Amino acid sequence: MGLIAGGLNNLLGPRVLLVVGGSTYAIYAASQYVIHLTQYTVETVVTISNATGTFIIPKTAVLVPEATGAFAVAAGGVLGIGAGMLWAAQGQIVMTYPTESQKGTYFAKFWVIFNLGTVLGSVIALGESYNSETNPASNSLYIIFIGLMACGSAAALLIVSPSRVIREDHSQVQTPPTNVSREFVGILRLFIDPAMIVLFVPCLSSNWFYTYQFGNVQAYFDTRTCAFNNIFYWTSQMAGSWILGNMFLDNPRQNRIKRAWMGAIILSSSTLLVWGVGAVFQYSWNTRTLHEGDFVKQPLEWIGPYLVCELRGTMLFPNVFVLAYWSSFE
Repeated sequence: MGLIAGGLNNLLGPRVLLVVGGSTYAIYAASQYVIHLTQYTVETVVTISNATGTFIIPKTAVLVPEATGAFAVAAGGVLGIGAGMLWAAQGQIVMTYPTESQKGTYFAKFWVIFNLGTVLGSVIALGESYNSETNPASNSLYIIFIGLMACGSAAALLIVSPSRVIREDHSQVQTPPTNVSREFVGILRLFIDPAMIVLFVPCLSSNWFYTYQFGNVQAYFDTRTCAFNNIFYWTSQMAGSWILGNMFLDNPRQNRIKRAWMGAIILSSSTLLVWGVGAVFQYSWNTRTLHEGDFVKQPLEWIGPYLVCELRGTMLFPNVFVLAYWSSFE
């Protein structure tokens, strides 16, 4: 979807794509709520054989009805389509509305607003789970998130048309006329555009680390500690994006080429540092501590893995996005 979403954005406008794309997030959250309501456990055994003999190990499996699983898979596909639409519209707004000297700052502002919603969600999750001794989220937590996503999608109706936007230097955002055939040819030309070929690597790596971050690393912590960590993790992303976007990439004392090299050096250095520190945590991983990290009961054991997450939030993830967006538009 991401491949054709830019063409759809040019044809339909960012308002339509933001409303439709944003609504798919609420649909996906609803599918997760259905899983939460309908899942059940089954006691079973696992047989393991090796040189020393055969062992039967009891195991508890968590299952969901077939219809629930089908709904979740379908919702995931719909979300993928919607996300492509939403991010295409967001990219146009953030990178074409500001002047050239403001692009880093504008994206940093977007990243602050974007992550502010996640911080709010983490605060809600912490309040819901703080006194809970079990890991599952409550029904009210799902309902709150679904409602927030639906309201966010509806709020996109308030966005004005790009043709009515006047920049600070009094220039107008250009929206040239287009049609389906012209956009189709433009999509095909992306495959031979040197700038797009160069951006392939950061685009490919832009989100895969979230599976590791929130699957492997966050699995160390219990529910309330995950929520507590996320408050500061996403807050640090706000700070990191502002530092790179406003203080370095929009530095008026340097030309664009020097600022680009500075951003690349910062990103490369932070990548080596953060993943190097993360490797220390990974090699000391102990599966017996799964979901046991608690910032209230075990603060000394919590602080180290937490700092690994914090470094990724401050120094790595926002730098990837800020530099990629800033480099995409001259």
